[in-house]
Amino acid sequence: MARDKGTPAKSSLGVVTIIVFRNYNGPVFLNENDITRTVYEDAPIGDTIFTTTARDSDRAGPQSELTFSLSGSQAAQSYFNLLDATSTQQGVYSTDLTIARPLYEDNSDTLTYTFTLNAQDNGDPVQRNSTSVTINVIRNLQPPVFSTAYYSVPISYLANVSDVIATVTATDADTDSKYNTSSLRYAIVQGGENTAQTQYFGIDSSTGAIRLRQSVASDSATSYVLTVTATDGGTPALVDYATVYFNINRNQNKPVITSPTLTVTILETENAKEIANITASDSDLQAPFNQLFFSMVTTDSTIQQYFGVFSNGVVFTRKSFLDLPSPDRFEIEVQVCDRAPAPDTLCADSNGRVIVNVIRNHYPYFVSLPYDRDLDLSFAPGQTVVDVEGVDPDPVDIIFGQLKYSLIGDDGNENSFNINEDTGIITVTNTNGVTGEAFQLRIRVCDLGGLCNVTVATITVRTNRFAPELNNTNYRRIIPETWALGETVISVGARDNDTAPPNNQYGFELQSGGGSNTYAGCFAINSESGVIYALRALYRDPCNQAQYNFEVVAKDRGRTSLTSVPSTVQIDITRNQNPPQFTQRQYTAFINETAPVGDIVIRISAIDLDTETPFNTLNYAILGDDQATVYFNFTQVDNNIIDITVRQSVLDSNQDQYFVQLFVVDGGTPAQRDTSVLIITVRRNLHAPFFNPTNYGFTIQQDQPIGVSIGQVSATDLDAPKLGSGDVTYSLTASTQPDDYFGVRSSDGVIVVNRDLTLDTSNALLYLFSVNVRDRGNPSQAGTNTATVTVTVQRNLNCPDLSNNLPTEITINETYTGLIFTAQARDNDITPYFSTPTYSLAGDGANSLFFIDNSTGQINVNSVIQNRNDPIYKLQVVASDGFCLNPAQATLTVNVRRNLFPPRWTGQGPSFQVTIRETQDILNSITQLTADDQDLTGVGSTVSYRFQTNSSHQNLFFISENGDVYLRRTMVGLADNTFVMNVSAEDDGGLTSQPGTLTVSVIRNDFTPEILNMPPNTARSVRSDTGLTVEIFTCTSRDSDTEADYGQVNYRIVGEGRASNMFKVNSSTCEVTLRTDLTSDTAQAYTVLIEAFDNAGAATRSSTGTLTINVDRNLYPPQFINQPYSFEILEIQELGIPFGYANASDNDTVSPYGDIYYEAMGNDTVLTYFGINADGGLISLRSQWQYPDRSENIFRFDVRLRDGAGQQSPVTASVIVTVIRNTQPVFTNTANYRVSNLTEDTAGGTVVFTPPVTNQDSRCALY
Repeated sequence: MARDKGTPAKSSLGVVTIIVFRNYNGPVFLNENDITRTVYEDAPIGDTIFTTTARDSDRAGPQSELTFSLSGSQAAQSYFNLLDATSTQQGVYSTDLTIARPLYEDNSDTLTYTFTLNAQDNGDPVQRNSTSVTINVIRNLQPPVFSTAYYSVPISYLANVSDVIATVTATDADTDSKYNTSSLRYAIVQGGENTAQTQYFGIDSSTGAIRLRQSVASDSATSYVLTVTATDGGTPALVDYATVYFNINRNQNKPVITSPTLTVTILETENAKEIANITASDSDLQAPFNQLFFSMVTTDSTIQQYFGVFSNGVVFTRKSFLDLPSPDRFEIEVQVCDRAPAPDTLCADSNGRVIVNVIRNHYPYFVSLPYDRDLDLSFAPGQTVVDVEGVDPDPVDIIFGQLKYSLIGDDGNENSFNINEDTGIITVTNTNGVTGEAFQLRIRVCDLGGLCNVTVATITVRTNRFAPELNNTNYRRIIPETWALGETVISVGARDNDTAPPNNQYGFELQSGGGSNTYAGCFAINSESGVIYALRALYRDPCNQAQYNFEVVAKDRGRTSLTSVPSTVQIDITRNQNPPQFTQRQYTAFINETAPVGDIVIRISAIDLDTETPFNTLNYAILGDDQATVYFNFTQVDNNIIDITVRQSVLDSNQDQYFVQLFVVDGGTPAQRDTSVLIITVRRNLHAPFFNPTNYGFTIQQDQPIGVSIGQVSATDLDAPKLGSGDVTYSLTASTQPDDYFGVRSSDGVIVVNRDLTLDTSNALLYLFSVNVRDRGNPSQAGTNTATVTVTVQRNLNCPDLSNNLPTEITINETYTGLIFTAQARDNDITPYFSTPTYSLAGDGANSLFFIDNSTGQINVNSVIQNRNDPIYKLQVVASDGFCLNPAQATLTVNVRRNLFPPRWTGQGPSFQVTIRETQDILNSITQLTADDQDLTGVGSTVSYRFQTNSSHQNLFFISENGDVYLRRTMVGLADNTFVMNVSAEDDGGLTSQPGTLTVSVIRNDFTPEILNMPPNTARSVRSDTGLTVEIFTCTSRDSDTEADYGQVNYRIVGEGRASNMFKVNSSTCEVTLRTDLTSDTAQAYTVLIEAFDNAGAATRSSTGTLTINVDRNLYPPQFINQPYSFEILEIQELGIPFGYANASDNDTVSPYGDIYYEAMGNDTVLTYFGINADGGLISLRSQWQYPDRSENIFRFDVRLRDGAGQQSPVTASVIVTVIRNTQPVFTNTANYRVSNLTEDTAGGTVVFTPPVTNQDSRCALY
């Protein structure tokens, strides 16, 4: 209101509205609290991670206007940004969290960022609210890794375009598909030294499959080198490299044998010769892959000695087989391979075979032997003496089976006989030359292969006139069948009327006569003395006949032997006809066991019906069962009676009956016999057993073990000591208590408890029972009295009591050892056996920490308790007298004081430092944290180590419980060189040390080795005969790393092509030398890729240099041999038929450098008619002879040489060809050509006239 000061005052009213901005409400997040999001480390700058919205419920005004901010982690605030807040309605504001800078720039590879998002209004006072934000980052931590750094792939030079010829594979250990193996892309590195080679190849970026883009058939290279990459999906991407070596296989086809098996036959006498030719083909198009080389495949030294194979497949023998008697068949394996250099040489899948059958020359031999012939004194020249026949197993169509006969002389008479060399018939030629009565002719038969055999023909002139005569015509004798072998049976005599030896000398023989009983094998005769004797025993088969009839003859010893008239021989045999017999088949006898030694038990008799001695002479023997012959013997009374007597007393024997086998045999040979059985029964057991004494008393405890002796009763038997009737058995009878508590052992009278005495509820103290006895005789006898047994039992009637000092509770320190308590128990039993308690312990730590003396009750604790954690132990003390079913028990409680000290750092602590290489093995500890604890044992004595919660780099390191620090991942690839972490030590009682730090410094391999003297196109040339130790090239390099190994450069040849097979590099000096003799290969150039690398393990750095080595394989030019060359030909020489050749050599041994080619040079007209074969140097006429000047007879041209690589010979050779001309013949003296004196009856063919002709040709018979 406004009022003036007039009277009356006037006024006016106005309204003033005052707005008070009151901030009643704070911001509230609408979407979520504790926001968590996940992003990729290569998310682009400005990318929105999330949008959050907050509301302020105050009225419009600054108190409801909101702003947002970040707080907390500085790292998070540098990588994330909040956009300005925007409002969509009163009091509602939103903001976006975006990427402020690339997360991959964080060198610490933080996986989780945690910070606070704040919302505040503009009121006064300001009101705020906040929420936690966690951003998880998916990082590309692992690079791709090829399965191998070097691939070696063989391919055919005929491989088709677009064929997959190799596949490279890599893996990536990242877990997210954006960065792991599935994200990988493959590529071929373009440019550099690979430029010319990459045109042939392409790679599938997804699969790593390498395909041919262009055929390599037209290229001459034998290998290609590619560098390929595997790149993951990260930004920046991680890459790995691999080298792929392609070896071009230009040798595609193996040779094929076209004549797999050949069979040839040769004579063993044939000398060295070619016998077969194995042929083969090879479908390869280029030399040397289609050039073949044959060789023999065998380890058989015999085949190697006798056979060989030329390189062109011709099989030959080296010598004859006369010194090799066997075998007759050989199988020669021939291998064919192409001439590609090793290791590319290919051989046929199967070998050729030559089967060689050697025909052996077998010795001829004579048949129808012997060739003994008699001649009368009147024999005459021309008379056939003998027809000899030789046989040879060899076929008659070869020389080995064709025979010739000859006489080779003997006795000086060979000149008086002749043999037909073809038929073998021997005839007399001269009777005057025959001397002597008998002589020998040596006859030889030989085959045309040179093998011979010899026999002897005996020719006799007959002078033996009279046959021997025996003294008697009949001989007879009777002998027993027991006649001794060799003793004379009959003596035969004879005489011979010839006057001179050997015709009047004779011997004797036996032969079969007319009788049915043959003598063969039973009798024989002494050929000199004529004594007939027995050859075999006459009492057994086959010589057991009653009579033998045969003949005897005498034969003289004349050259032609004569035999006497035979005389008959009869021998009769007397035999053992009847066996002896006992008069009974079984005898029975009885004796008392007390029978004395020598007493007669029984008399036995036997008879034999034979009347001849020794067949009726009887002998006796006995055999017994078990011990019979020990106790009994026999005495022979006369020929037919024996007495059985006691040999040893049977008193101590346990056998009641004995079986004696009786034998009787006569004196025949073989003897005949009879058997019988004697049963002897022994009477035993004459006395009954008895007890003495008869009363027994024993005292035992109530816990007497069942079955254990408490005493023994004993009975006497007068039959003892002896087996059988002297043994007794015991048995228990009447008892005042139940008899099942006690028993008696039947065998020895031992008294035992049968049943637990504590089961007797009456607690009886005295037991009374009786024992009987009986012997084991047959028949058995009972004892004459019984034994009375009294058993006194001492019993346990009271149990121990622990109430004197238990239960109770005690307290000890964990470091204390020794006696801590003594338990005391009482027992009111009188007998010490039952009144002495024993102690035992159960419960916590019983018998491991706490121990009780079982006799004194003293309880001790050992030092092991210091290693335990428990503060309280409950022990159960048990006292027992050993018999009470419920022993006394009481509890002893033991309290233990523990853990008074926290851990304290030792060694470098609390600031630990260690320096490692970036290649540190993650399996080996890099250092060890150390601390100790004054609590030496038990709870609190074990120290463990850990990172503090706020410590960084826990994703890179971890600490084991014993303080060993390990890497979680390799340091290779990380940028930082220093890592600081917060650590602590904690004991197992929960006490923690003061904070500590661990600083890890990383030494890195910063520099790559450089090869200094291998610019592009570095090349060296060597001769193919260069020695293996000759230096070809030495590279130099440097590495600026100062750390040992990181700065040490090593060298190697990479790749698996021909170069790595042929060359090697010294790993420390880089000196390149040969690995293999260059003559084993044919390549003219090699590309050697030398890698220089340091020794940094997984962090190894390397560089490569390429060295081209050109090989001069053509070391020698071809040279002529024995030039110049001169030849003569007729002017009618045929076209194309060689009439001479130029000869040359080349010391190069490998194709094409050792291949020689010939070229003719000179006058074109001459070369129109003469030419030389380029391959073999053969000179021939090449066109029809029409040389214009026939008067010219000598033609000259030169020959030039070159090898297969184009190198020419230093000189040429002259070839001189002299042509022998054919001149015309000329008739002479033609004026006198006239024929006279020719009649009409002149016979056909009669020479009428010979015209004279002359010819100047003298050097050729044809002309």
